[in-house]
Amino acid sequence: MVSTSEFVRQYIQKRPSLYESLEKDIINYSALARLISDEMKVKGEEKRSVTSIKMALIRNRERLIKEKKKEKIDIENIYQDTSVEVKDKVCVVHSLTELKITPVVFSKTKSGYTYVIKENEAKKVSKLDTVKVKDSQCLITLKSTFEVEDVLGVLGHVLSSLAGRHINITEIISCREDTHIVVNRNDTPRAFEVISDLLNF
Repeated sequence: MVSTSEFVRQYIQKRPSLYESLEKDIINYSALARLISDEMKVKGEEKRSVTSIKMALIRNRERLIKEKKKEKIDIENIYQDTSVEVKDKVCVVHSLTELKITPVVFSKTKSGYTYVIKENEAKKVSKLDTVKVKDSQCLITLKSTFEVEDVLGVLGHVLSSLAGRHINITEIISCREDTHIVVNRNDTPRAFEVISDLLNF
């Protein structure tokens, strides 16, 4: 049987929105403990007392603060050595087969190929070769150090910050220390502002 403390920890991990609330200590622990207890009953899971759940929440908060503090420092260290490049007038091409074009960046998966190309390259693409073409895009590239691969939460922090400003990401391609993010051209100023704020914390 999983301990109450571990159960609560897993519960929190599945709900990122709770992290920040617990970290800032703006949670009503009794109310949250009752909510967790009620959800367990609905799912038919083993009964645990509201008191034990509440105590587990408090203990996990203390551990969470230590983990988050280290994570924040690690992410900020990566941001210090990260630069941004912006390329306008690009489009995204999805194809089932390899295309004879010159991409800015591309990826290959079992589902096919994804190309980010300059708009003037799009005329070389035949409709018969493509599944989808999305134009009026902008490519934002974050150039970090190799350490970015070993630091937890960097990409998640960037993406959640963009989502918080209701900025949709058309494509994302990560290659070692480079992270390529494609957004709609109209969203570029706001996306650049968000990323600049992160890097200049």
